Amino acid sequence: MTFTLTLLSAGEYRSTHGRCHLCDVTCLQCTGPEREDCTSCPATRFFDEGRCNIRCQAGRYAMGRQCYLCHHSCHECVDEGPDNCTSCDRDKFGEARYFFQGQCRDVCPEGFFHSARSRCEPCPADCIICTAADHCLHCSQGHTPRNGRCVPLECSAEDSGEQDKETVCLKCEDGYYQLNTDCHQTCPDRTYSSKDNMLCAPCQDKQCAICDQAQCYWCEEGFYVSDGECVEHCKEGSFVDEESRECEPCHRACRTCGGPQYDDCDSCEDGFKLENGECLQGRKTATCPEKHFRNRRANVDFTLILNVADISQHKYC
Repeated sequence: MTFTLTLLSAGEYRSTHGRCHLCDVTCLQCTGPEREDCTSCPATRFFDEGRCNIRCQAGRYAMGRQCYLCHHSCHECVDEGPDNCTSCDRDKFGEARYFFQGQCRDVCPEGFFHSARSRCEPCPADCIICTAADHCLHCSQGHTPRNGRCVPLECSAEDSGEQDKETVCLKCEDGYYQLNTDCHQTCPDRTYSSKDNMLCAPCQDKQCAICDQAQCYWCEEGFYVSDGECVEHCKEGSFVDEESRECEPCHRACRTCGGPQYDDCDSCEDGFKLENGECLQGRKTATCPEKHFRNRRANVDFTLILNVADISQHKYC
């Protein structure tokens, strides 16, 4: 006794009743009638999570007519990894990110500020820390803030006289912050400007050099910024970025990594195997069990006649 098994044509799927039906017009092959049921796409479209789209959606990049997820910090990208971002917004954790040299950073480096366009924009000349292109908070050595910009320090006749007398401020003029008995137009390192009472308040983290009321942005030597705090060692699943002195997340397949790249793995998550510093999925090297063979055929339209005894002896994997 024999059975005749008719394979599906391209653009069709088999219903639960064994009948052939047309796929959605966007699909080349599918498992059902919906747009999300595609399994392969025409040459003019990209495969993206069961859909065949004209272009990849935000947060994904195209490679080989298929869409892949960008790094979690990117809003848009051209390839995988944290160094191939093209635009930034909030990441998958809801944290604001800012574009700088192909990366989406949670904090801009020294000499740059967070702009409304989610980019790291340069501060004015000779400015180390600023909140806008015309509002400097901390100037480089030999300069002082004036009207939002940094100007060279100059000694006046008043400054040069009676240097042996100590000045003790009980109250500062408007626009100046008080730190102990001194007045500052910009609060020094390890303090932040508290506008409510016009005081220079100490950073909550004792190892923090630059901070605001909410978090630390730069730590003293030997410490690194992790989630707004100074730590001596980055937690498992992250590594030290020596340039930004921050703890950055490892690749999702890494359990631990040592940098300098996010995918320089030292150990892997379950289901991955470490090979030459890279975590590979186990299924990439998996083989079929005995008396099974791998079915690699696709887009075939012909009639296959099998004997019942043959069907019982051969299995797909």
